[in-house]
Amino acid sequence: MDGDLRREVEALRQQLYDLQRRLAGAEQPTGLPAEPFDVLRCVVGGEHVAFLLDEVREVLPRVELGLLPEAPPWVSGLLGINGRHVPVIDVEARIRRRARAPLMGDFIILSTDRGAPVGLLVQDVIGLERVDPAQVAAPAPGVPMGPYLAGVVACAPRPLLLFSLAVLVASSDVPAAAGDGPVADKAPVTA
Repeated sequence: MDGDLRREVEALRQQLYDLQRRLAGAEQPTGLPAEPFDVLRCVVGGEHVAFLLDEVREVLPRVELGLLPEAPPWVSGLLGINGRHVPVIDVEARIRRRARAPLMGDFIILSTDRGAPVGLLVQDVIGLERVDPAQVAAPAPGVPMGPYLAGVVACAPRPLLLFSLAVLVASSDVPAAAGDGPVADKAPVTA
């Protein structure tokens, strides 16, 4: 009986979480350009993903991040850059809803969402790619990354999942970037 109740509660939590993700995604624009556009192809959790190049400010190698107390497990910490503390979302951890040990070989993509800087932690950066909007399809229903995607491109060597930065950030409970205040101890990095 107790096990059945726990499973039912967990199923309800998952359903609530999925509904919250769908709501966050429905409230954010996910439109892609009507003309061919450039993307930054990356690897997240073994999948080839991309972010609109217009949304990318800079790509940095992974560095130690300041701790952000009480942050969700997918917020890796704060990146100190140009006198600001920028929150960094581990994209794989966000999708899987659990923390991941960051590696020094990871990369941080600096971007801006609604005027606030944000970092996106990815496992690899492959390069730039041009995408024809006619080749972009809507994500299939039920795809785990689906709520975060603006579209999918069927291409070689594997499908390219186009992330919506606005939806990813809006659904991540990311605190606003901090100013010049102190950052807590550094988060550990796995080699």
